[in-house]
Amino acid sequence: MKICANCGTQGEEKKTVGGSVLIELGLWFFFVVAIIISRLAGLVFFIAAIAYSIWRLTSAKKACPKCGAANMVPLDSPIGKTLAEKFPVAPEIDRDPAKIFPGSNQKKET
Repeated sequence: MKICANCGTQGEEKKTVGGSVLIELGLWFFFVVAIIISRLAGLVFFIAAIAYSIWRLTSAKKACPKCGAANMVPLDSPIGKTLAEKFPVAPEIDRDPAKIFPGSNQKKET
């Protein structure tokens, strides 16, 4: 279990990837179209698509699931313990409508 030094979220890190999947798919689509039209244009889009895909794969990092910062710290470390005191865990919110709106489930007498 880890804690984010930025926002105090406790939990496990999530893997984040830089860039956009739409741009990557667009480059590969234009590569296919360009290879039909011209080999040189296809080569240009192939180089761009492969470079962008490699960059996205190598820029993957583990980050906070809430704020996206890449500075999660183990809770059992000295810094993690200090952060846990600084960012206390909020109590679980009870979303029962009867408790939020007392008397809403009572029948009205006419």
